[in-house]
Amino acid sequence: MGDKRSVYGMFFMVTVLLSSLSCIRNDGDIGIWFGMWQVTNIEIDGRPDEGYSGNVVLKFQNDVMENQAQDSHYVINNCFVRWHEADGKMFFEIPENEDGDTQYGYVPELHLPWLRLIEMKIVNLSGKNARLDYVADSGEILSYYLKKLY
Repeated sequence: MGDKRSVYGMFFMVTVLLSSLSCIRNDGDIGIWFGMWQVTNIEIDGRPDEGYSGNVVLKFQNDVMENQAQDSHYVINNCFVRWHEADGKMFFEIPENEDGDTQYGYVPELHLPWLRLIEMKIVNLSGKNARLDYVADSGEILSYYLKKLY
């Protein structure tokens, strides 16, 4: 009787473990972008954004990117966009059919306009570091330096 219980217990543990692992990467492996990246620095036309405190993270999973900022009082602002990578560029898109319970767009710290589609050049992507450049309508180049946290 004790052996059956231990076999069932092991089967249950393995099932729970495999189930939890399958949920880590929703809809499969998206490559290096999967996970959480801190925006360590922002430059505007090659000059550091003096007002930026390193408080933004980008979270990539499936085709959704959450950009999140935390203020000095630990209040968190979350915004969501869809994303995809193609031809050395990153594309962020605000969905046409927005869910009323979800805040779509970008946290203010990123200085990004709320356009339906934003295109950024992937200037660097090596290991756990990346740089994305966005050219604003004004001609300013905003450079985002990212460090992968996990």
